[in-house]
Amino acid sequence: MKSVFVVHYRSPKETLNNVFIASDEDTAISVCLQLPSLTKFSKEPEWRLYIYERALVDMHTDWQNIITIFDQDGFTVDFPHIDISGICKQIGQRSEWRKDED
Repeated sequence: MKSVFVVHYRSPKETLNNVFIASDEDTAISVCLQLPSLTKFSKEPEWRLYIYERALVDMHTDWQNIITIFDQDGFTVDFPHIDISGICKQIGQRSEWRKDED
């Protein structure tokens, strides 16, 4: 399975996907540490760079996992907590509903 590492830029005013695409994680991190010196990205007082590993399975299927988040000062940021219990509950309910139809 082939994967690439993509960098997304996010600020309160703007979102830019695929700012940079690297073949390995180290290159993506290196670029993220250099991007704050660029004028375009340094104009906003608060912004973040997100590194995702994107796997290309085939033409119709791909997935991505977040690897690292950098803030405007070049420090890593803790991943936000995402509560997926509601989604899991809905999946379970739909699964039970389909079993009842059989």
